Amino acid sequence: MKAFVLCGEPSGDLYAWLLLKNLDLELYGIGGERLTPILRKSYGEIGEFGVFGLDPKGVLRSIHQLTGLKRCILDLKPALFLPVAYPGLNLPLVRIIRRARIRVLYLIPPQIWAWGFFRRRFLSGITTVSLFPFERRYLNGVETVYIGNPLIDFLAPYRKIKPIPDLIGLLPGSRPGIIRRHLAYLIRIAERLRKRYRFRIFTRGYPVPDFIEVYQGDRYQGMRECSRVVVKLGTGSLEAAILGIPQIAFYLPGRLDHLLRPLITTQEFSIVNMILGRRAISYRIGADVETIISDLENVSQEDLFPALKERLLFEPNRFESLIFSYRRGRAG
Repeated sequence: MKAFVLCGEPSGDLYAWLLLKNLDLELYGIGGERLTPILRKSYGEIGEFGVFGLDPKGVLRSIHQLTGLKRCILDLKPALFLPVAYPGLNLPLVRIIRRARIRVLYLIPPQIWAWGFFRRRFLSGITTVSLFPFERRYLNGVETVYIGNPLIDFLAPYRKIKPIPDLIGLLPGSRPGIIRRHLAYLIRIAERLRKRYRFRIFTRGYPVPDFIEVYQGDRYQGMRECSRVVVKLGTGSLEAAILGIPQIAFYLPGRLDHLLRPLITTQEFSIVNMILGRRAISYRIGADVETIISDLENVSQEDLFPALKERLLFEPNRFESLIFSYRRGRAG
């Protein structure tokens, strides 16, 4: 079966690869370093696609991207469109593609639990694949299949790596705009603590002082070698929790966050805490450098892996059966 898969960011690339790599599908689309090698044809790379902007240039870029992707998908005529997360680009495309009578299976739906409950209407009439158990109650009225989370099995082998006591990891995020916003903040933290700790950052292609190691190897081996991490709220925080790394999770709101504040639908912004239903990790939003340094010096955290494994048990057969139903024409 011919399918077009569209990822817009590294976390989606990893999830798509984990879900699709062993399936008998003829895959085309856009991915990152993991997904691209299993595509029959790549139509671009993750780095070529930006978040929809509010400025005139951002709007024009977004329209251009939508027009180009629509043409690619309609010319290919796939049996199935697989958008992966990244709602800024994927939600408008879903409406366009459905009008062309191409079936849609949305992998990792928008985080409606966090903000923008109105986005649920864009998912009407399609099936979504959820990796988090709490999402279904926020997707009431949308056909949602929960399959567990493949990160549990994928990351478990890394847990046997021993951490280096004085090594701190810095994870500013994955989207370029978020990285630029957080990078100077993390550098200031590292500068204050450089006499006592070594620092390692997992983002390449951005200028950092020489005393910060830009890690080039296996991301998860490098993370597990850290005695603690300062990590942006999101998938990186979940990865750290699965790996068993004490973390200080943070986020610096930007202009768009302030504009979208009336649309926020939650008081809990940690995906880890949402999964476990309790305040398992603490985090800081908009905190000053001094606060993060104090937290970092005193961080201690229980190993959350057993609880996360219980909640996120991955069931690949459920996902394979869903894909098989599309192949047989019984879904969509």
